[in-house]
Amino acid sequence: MSDVTIITNNVPREVIEGWGVPASVRERFDYINWDAVDRGEDSASFVCYRGEWHDLGDIPARTPHVPTDEPDPFEGWDGLASDSFFSGVLVRYVPEDDYETVVMGRFYC
Repeated sequence: MSDVTIITNNVPREVIEGWGVPASVRERFDYINWDAVDRGEDSASFVCYRGEWHDLGDIPARTPHVPTDEPDPFEGWDGLASDSFFSGVLVRYVPEDDYETVVMGRFYC
């Protein structure tokens, strides 16, 4: 895993709660009960990154790094989701903003 390239501009992006997601975007996430979100009975959090909307609930939390002789290429990132065998997106929550923003990145192997 030493040949991982991470690209990010480290710009915090606002986490958008489900009720703030435009109707045109909601159609892509048909597994969410939008009526329950609008009533406050359910929740969902999103971020728009590079023109794509991402359900933060779909980006799995990173498992702890098993100690080896190689450094952890994803150290400091809270979650990652693959979009192919060789690439994906990364997310890092910003505690200084009360976790209301995230930094996004891309990785390639």
